[in-house]
Amino acid sequence: MALLARLNCREYKNWMKAGQCLLMLQSRLQGYIDGEMQRFHRQLGIKAPRQRRRCQCRARGKQFEPGCPVCAEWKELILAHHNNRNGEIYWGNSNPSLWPTHYWEVAKVYMPRGQAHIRGPEQCDAAALLNLINNCDYFNVPNISRVREIIKCRNELMHSFDMTVSTPWLAAFGQKMYDLVTEFKHVPGLVRECDKMQEVIA
Repeated sequence: MALLARLNCREYKNWMKAGQCLLMLQSRLQGYIDGEMQRFHRQLGIKAPRQRRRCQCRARGKQFEPGCPVCAEWKELILAHHNNRNGEIYWGNSNPSLWPTHYWEVAKVYMPRGQAHIRGPEQCDAAALLNLINNCDYFNVPNISRVREIIKCRNELMHSFDMTVSTPWLAAFGQKMYDLVTEFKHVPGLVRECDKMQEVIA
């Protein structure tokens, strides 16, 4: 009976609806970010010297001191495009020796901690992808606060101790999701997915 009561709880259903919307957002952002980060990586365009000795550079947590000139140059460029360059940067997410050849190792420096074993956007949740957009100026989102609002909503949702949210919270989340999508109308299928989100929330 307790399970039945839980499944019939409006606030729990609201929590599940918001989570489903985040999954729908995630599915549309993954392919878009994959292409954009590959382009960004090519734009940075630093090539490792052919005769270069095997790089031994390693990052730990929020610390990284390059031990070779190639990694030093990559670090400088990554920081030049990092919106949080004076705050916390989780260098330990990535393997610096792979920056010249693996675009996703660069992408992970713009993401929250815990991404070290992630190999591409298809393994990322909505929060990780939105943090990447928020922290990397390559995306140049006109109203970046709309990205931050959804990150905040996601965190509130995941930190709800009883996995419930109120109906007014869900309605506000729906509006914020709609606002976010207006910043990313160019992402294939996202506008259509937003219409489906609104049906989920209703």
